[in-house]
Amino acid sequence: MANLLLLKDLLPEEYKVLGTPSKVLIISPFKTPFGYLEAIVEDSDNYFEISNTDIPYQFELLGFSNLLRKLKDFSSLPLEIDNERIIVKIIKENNLLDLIKLAKAVDSFIKDLYDFLQNISRHPEIRNKLGAVEHLIFKFEELKKQKQMELKQKAKELKAEIVDTYTDLKSIVHTIDVLIGKKKYQEAHKYLQEALEKLSILDRLREEYRKITGKSIYSFHTDLLRSYIFQVKEMLEQVPES
Repeated sequence: MANLLLLKDLLPEEYKVLGTPSKVLIISPFKTPFGYLEAIVEDSDNYFEISNTDIPYQFELLGFSNLLRKLKDFSSLPLEIDNERIIVKIIKENNLLDLIKLAKAVDSFIKDLYDFLQNISRHPEIRNKLGAVEHLIFKFEELKKQKQMELKQKAKELKAEIVDTYTDLKSIVHTIDVLIGKKKYQEAHKYLQEALEKLSILDRLREEYRKITGKSIYSFHTDLLRSYIFQVKEMLEQVPES
């Protein structure tokens, strides 16, 4: 089994790699109206699996799942796409080049997603449905204003809030990382408090969603960000006050 944490040394330094030797979450520096693009990488016996669940969740909420398959037109990778995940499997050759090949595939996977989202923003179906110049800005607040909903609609609303909160938390973590790199520890501490509040909200929303649907979403993502946040908290507590 390969150590996927080594991808941190093989990808551009702007990428953040979080997780375990067998499964990692990679957060890219590429920001879209859907937040910072990401990929999950898992190690299986004969292949590596690169996937993204974040974009399919958001396309489902916006009613654009049918457009997601157009992503294949923007990638040379052997993508598998359904309403829940975008997947590509990289076959192992069981040699030292496997991780290098995987890193290149991850970089291509994320950049292909970025090109696709930039292009799809001009699709007439999206323009007509959202009916605004900022046609990819989420309309999650509209879901929250509906007073009488069936259980299925409530779950859909919760999923929208979870996606929104997770995107915000990921953005805050990115900001903290930049500030620590610049040794702006006091400013990083302020964002850390905001991250802890967002994490608490995300946990509550995910638990509500689990109780309604019996399913847990963003578990892996949230646990990794939680671990990172508390590592930062512990580190900042050791920094002498200036």
